[in-house]
Amino acid sequence: MSRHTTLGRRTPRLTAIAGLAAAQLLWACIGSIGDHDGPDKNGPGPDGPETLAQSIGETTRVARLTHEQYDNTVRDLLEQPLTAPVYSTDFRTDASSGGYPFDNDTYVLSVDQGLHRSYELAAAQIALDFINDTALYDKWVPSAGSDEERVRGFVESFGERVHRRPLTPDQVDDYLALAPLGATTYEDTTGLQGSVRLILEALFTSPYFLYRTELSNEAAGTVGGLDGISKLTAYEIATRLSYTLWNTMPDDDLFAAAKSGALDDGDTLRAQVDRMLKDSRASALFAKVLSQAMGVYRYENIKPNATFYPDAPSDLSSLAIEELSLLMQDAYDNDRSYRELLTAPRTFVNQDTAPLYGLQGSYGPEFEEATLDASERRGLLTTIGFLASNSNSVNPDPIHRGLWVAQKLLCSSVAAPPGTIPPLPTPEPDQTNRQAIEALTQAPGTDCNVCHGSLINPLGFPFENFDAVGAIRDNDRGLELDLATVPLIENEEMPVDGALELIDGLAERQVVYDCYGQHLTSYLLGRPYRKEDQTLRNLIGKNAFEDSSLVDIIAEAVTSLQFTYRRLENP
Repeated sequence: MSRHTTLGRRTPRLTAIAGLAAAQLLWACIGSIGDHDGPDKNGPGPDGPETLAQSIGETTRVARLTHEQYDNTVRDLLEQPLTAPVYSTDFRTDASSGGYPFDNDTYVLSVDQGLHRSYELAAAQIALDFINDTALYDKWVPSAGSDEERVRGFVESFGERVHRRPLTPDQVDDYLALAPLGATTYEDTTGLQGSVRLILEALFTSPYFLYRTELSNEAAGTVGGLDGISKLTAYEIATRLSYTLWNTMPDDDLFAAAKSGALDDGDTLRAQVDRMLKDSRASALFAKVLSQAMGVYRYENIKPNATFYPDAPSDLSSLAIEELSLLMQDAYDNDRSYRELLTAPRTFVNQDTAPLYGLQGSYGPEFEEATLDASERRGLLTTIGFLASNSNSVNPDPIHRGLWVAQKLLCSSVAAPPGTIPPLPTPEPDQTNRQAIEALTQAPGTDCNVCHGSLINPLGFPFENFDAVGAIRDNDRGLELDLATVPLIENEEMPVDGALELIDGLAERQVVYDCYGQHLTSYLLGRPYRKEDQTLRNLIGKNAFEDSSLVDIIAEAVTSLQFTYRRLENP
């Protein structure tokens, strides 16, 4: 439900808050917002970055919080339980970036007039909830001194938490200037409490709260053989870490490490990262991130035809989503490697999905870990979710299965199909599903055959022994299956006969681990992958190929130069 109240006409109170926010935003964003040139469509260059400095990419220096980050941060600031209603209920839905799998794309997270008004309403409710929480109010508003001294103490202490860095003297003065208006502007809150209430509204509409700001731009000299770069300040590193690993603001320990300058020490930084990665917030976040990287949004479209699959669960879509989430959570919590995700004969099942895997035994409604027959299934590519989400309601869809492998595991650039593409054909009585797809897409000399003949179809046909709900089949409507293909991997033919041979072959290719590095790099930097990100991508790919755990890979990435520094901007 919404927490917003009808708190706000456009009054002198709102005019003063808006003026302060506008002044802060102007100062914060000069030379920052809109300076990027968008994602590099060409991907990584064959010879690496052109200069050393370009091995550290540009960042969005003023990155708006996602709605989830906003709610998490407000909850932490107000010390509310996870069950508390959120303040973003009436916020308009964030736009998504085509092809970018995560929800933190700083290129598209913008503020329009509607969202700005929603922020104002939410801030008014947050301020009211704050002053009505006696324990919270007493914690942050000093009990001794004059009203002016008490307001100043509140601004300097709580304001530091909201801004996620110490306020400058000018910022403190700007907030204090609102105190006289706040003392008289509310009918139900006067004096000191009114001053605090109005300042809270200003704090929670400040760009320093709504955005993650990285304003430092001082040359760091030569570091690790790199020059032309700037080190993030301790507070900027703390904030980048907390929103990357926890999706919320820094906690007391991280604030203390930033304040003392301890984060400048590599060992202390790594110790903080290790601590954060053991927190349940990191575990849950990366289970979500990994699921997004694997295209979990497609799982929502799983709708098997009840006539053809009468025994399939009616809620197969939600079951597949939960299974994927549990697999990712397990991989993170148990220090598994990316290779294990691709090849281990393990998943999670319940009474509804176990029969689809051919498992015998007694299962209940709750999911539990299950070991699969390694001669039949291994890893993510033989899970129900991958197979059923890349099928239509009746038949397997080898085109989308192959396209998924090409894009998600190999990071191949596949051209969009022509606008006149016909629908997938229904196989003739004497024709297998594979033969129907080949007739449609692999006619010699056609434009379709360029991509389908060597890249897409050969990565999808090995899965033809799995039907549209992910169960194993040994024939296609009585016709013999043909699972043999020759996909082209990095311009090299890799003959395979069936899904397991394809999975085993892919698991030995460095390009698969570099592609995982590309996905993770995109998430860590909060934008689509660009050429200068290749160094970080290669670091992650190397560690993944060497079977480092997913947790260790993340720890190495977020303590790297590519994460804690950024390229200098021209004046």
